[in-house]
Amino acid sequence: MKELHKLTGIGPVLSWRLVEVSYDSIAKVAAAQEKGLGKINGITPHKVRLS
Repeated sequence: MKELHKLTGIGPVLSWRLVEVSYDSIAKVAAAQEKGLGKINGITPHKVRLS
């Protein structure tokens, strides 16, 4: 989870939510499609574009 904190706008709660749905690395978040990330509570369209 600490790796995910390096992403702009990702704090402890949001990084936990990402890990819960198997986005447990920066590489997985970067490879994720906007549609998948958009379903996570707390991920805004702006944050999706930054990842």
